[in-house]
Amino acid sequence: MQSPIYILLSCLILLSCSSTDDPITQEENEDPIAERQYLTAFTSVGETTTDTLVYANNTLILRKEYVGDFLDYNHHFIYNNSGELIKISKIHSTSTFPSRETTYTYYSDGNLKTRHFVGYNSDYTQTFTYRNNAIYIDEGTTNAIRMNLNAAGYIVSADRFYDDVQDFINFINFEYDANGNVTVASQRFSRNDPYRTFNYTFDDKLNPLFVFDYKLPNGLTIKQLEAVDSHPNFGGYSPGDDDNLIVYFNKNNISSVESADGIGTFNFEYNIENYPTKIVLPHSNGDAYLTLMYQ
Repeated sequence: MQSPIYILLSCLILLSCSSTDDPITQEENEDPIAERQYLTAFTSVGETTTDTLVYANNTLILRKEYVGDFLDYNHHFIYNNSGELIKISKIHSTSTFPSRETTYTYYSDGNLKTRHFVGYNSDYTQTFTYRNNAIYIDEGTTNAIRMNLNAAGYIVSADRFYDDVQDFINFINFEYDANGNVTVASQRFSRNDPYRTFNYTFDDKLNPLFVFDYKLPNGLTIKQLEAVDSHPNFGGYSPGDDDNLIVYFNKNNISSVESADGIGTFNFEYNIENYPTKIVLPHSNGDAYLTLMYQ
């Protein structure tokens, strides 16, 4: 199911950035668990789609996608006895076989070791290694990626290895504000392409989409690591999908995105706990919006 967020035009194809001086650490940026509300359902008005979420002990275990009254897909989130996310399976309601499945393994310290993806005619495994304030994907191969971290542990840039020069060349940069939100992101798809730059502003309310992600001991999350390699769209709200992974870098909600193509603005309504309950999408004249419910 595709979210209506695609109306944000090409403002949604991004990723990247460099950091500000002396940023607040990710640990200092955490919200107390007691403040959290858990997203239970969201509806895309204009597309007649609704998703419902099922939890066990405040951990997401099932996402159900509906088109009208028809159950389209189930997303199963599987954990091991240590509480680590080990598998996400997307299964059509008329089938027993996943159309897409991602499995994860971890090092003894709990940080991500491997990611195996099967689906959409793809089948591959990535290995993650950690050293010298950097995280490597498939280090030592011609497909290697290096994610560079600042002193606070945020990803501030990423480089891709090119075999012909036997060196890493930058393709993504991020800048952050004091709350840890990505305020500037620049990305290019190959070393000969120009960078595309996106500037973000934020509200001061709470981002509810943490429920779809898995926090690692190093302060990063699985979706942040996946975002660097996936070249998804990065424009704003597409709850639960992997086409707008920029939201998983942010404590607050994106209120505008500016690029060479123009500015897209999101308008919000909130509950008394400061979570968004309605998000009007850019360039929609108010006709396309999301409604969100919590427990």
